[in-house]
Amino acid sequence: MVISTLTIDDVGDDDVAPYTCTANYPSLGQHTSEPADLRFRGIEEHPLSTRAVIGLSNQLNCTARGEAEADMTWTANGTVISAGGVYNIITSSNYDSEADQDLIDTRTVLTVTEVSLDMSYLEIVCSAVWVSSGNSQSSEVTSEAISFIPLYVYTSPVNTIAVRYTMVELTCSATGTPPYPLGQKWQDLRSWYNGTGR
Repeated sequence: MVISTLTIDDVGDDDVAPYTCTANYPSLGQHTSEPADLRFRGIEEHPLSTRAVIGLSNQLNCTARGEAEADMTWTANGTVISAGGVYNIITSSNYDSEADQDLIDTRTVLTVTEVSLDMSYLEIVCSAVWVSSGNSQSSEVTSEAISFIPLYVYTSPVNTIAVRYTMVELTCSATGTPPYPLGQKWQDLRSWYNGTGR
């Protein structure tokens, strides 16, 4: 008996095809096996750790590629994220029932309508599950865990008593690398004074 093995080191889209094995018998002819399909399943677009301003919205994207549509799931610290509250999830694919498609992309977008500081401690993962046709066997591929990088003012200015005609300073600090300008965003709340804003 002779055994032959085909090894593909780095499976990519171009490798998705039917494969056959042929045995050559000198002076007797050859015999070819039945074709076997090589199918591809993987996360094509991984979500990335994202800078997020506390109190504003943000979103994460994840795309899975396989021979069929994938069931996409978002988890945070191991717990499934469901749409509702501050979370909105939209999932779609490029599947076309009338087209001959070797690979199908399934994309999911997780939108957080208002990022909170607590969310920066979450490890968020995107998972794709495919169920093989004709049986209940499934396979799962997951992305690496990512998180929101919080951007916010963490030291607010304090109430200050100033002496007329002398200098006074108000200070605040905000997260972020590289540093983001703060001075341009001071808000003057004096408009109530004599109705003149002075």
